[in-house]
Amino acid sequence: MTPLVDLAEMSRVNAAGSTGASQAP
Repeated sequence: MTPLVDLAEMSRVNAAGSTGASQAP
């Protein structure tokens, strides 16, 4: 996974306030 995608996923998880992303670190 590319760093940009990783950061995007982390941002989505933080926005949701939970590990709701399909791929969370």
